[in-house]
Amino acid sequence: MASSNIPIGWPLHITSYGRSASDYLKTHGKGVDDNRLGTFDLEEVLNEGRRRRLEYYKRRLSSFHDEEIEEITKVLNHKTILYPMKSKDIISSFEKEFPIEKSENLYERAVEKGVFHRVKDGRYIVPLPSMKHWLISNQWKINQKPSK
Repeated sequence: MASSNIPIGWPLHITSYGRSASDYLKTHGKGVDDNRLGTFDLEEVLNEGRRRRLEYYKRRLSSFHDEEIEEITKVLNHKTILYPMKSKDIISSFEKEFPIEKSENLYERAVEKGVFHRVKDGRYIVPLPSMKHWLISNQWKINQKPSK
């Protein structure tokens, strides 16, 4: 089934897939004018949704240098979404590679860009598990810049 390839947490990406479905219907739908749905190629819609989701990740990271993404990835590789991180732990991990000022700045930018999300107790989680996987698997290195 094609939908088995949709990532865990897919509701966070619903706009990528919803927009893809809408665009598909506008260009491929038959009988749309008289409120009848024509043929629908789910695989094509899902592929376009995945492409848009990856573009979204790339846009989120477009302001980071490669070495910064590498350090963010190291933090993500050692922590999971189930174990919230303290800001001091994230920053101290960055300090292994960068001076304190740059580490603090990188942490602040990563929070601002949604790589890390603050939860009630003041610790941080990774709000997009599929983005975490994308980073850890080094897929971000392939065609890094968004195409749009």
